[in-house]
Amino acid sequence: EGEINLSAAGIAYVGHQFALKADLSVLENLAFMRDFMGEHDRDLGIAIERVGLRNQAEQTTRNLSAGQRKRCALARLLLTEASLWLLDEPYSNLDRQGMAMMDGLLRDHANQGGACVLATYGSLRPDGFDLEECHLLPGAGRA
Repeated sequence: EGEINLSAAGIAYVGHQFALKADLSVLENLAFMRDFMGEHDRDLGIAIERVGLRNQAEQTTRNLSAGQRKRCALARLLLTEASLWLLDEPYSNLDRQGMAMMDGLLRDHANQGGACVLATYGSLRPDGFDLEECHLLPGAGRA
């Protein structure tokens, strides 16, 4: 039980669906989202480099692996000043390097005063963090 008071602009969401336009390149997808969010001064190259997609920047997302598409979706987090990240299964589709990259994004965000609420399962969870865990119980809320 509790309350969170943030404007919608203070929240960034990345879900398990990537929300990428298949016929646009990584660069074009991120430029579209950056401009849509009104963050015109954000450096796309830094975001692309940080998620490890420098060599794929000009490729259409249709031709990327699921892990590369996930990295592209996660790069959107770096294009906003949002202090709260809401992430649905951020580790899915990522290999070990991708999971380490995700841990780094979370660590950097936390070190800058940010917070994250993420849904995950099993061993696909942040490594090296003190976590506050919530568990969903079957049947909860049923009459």
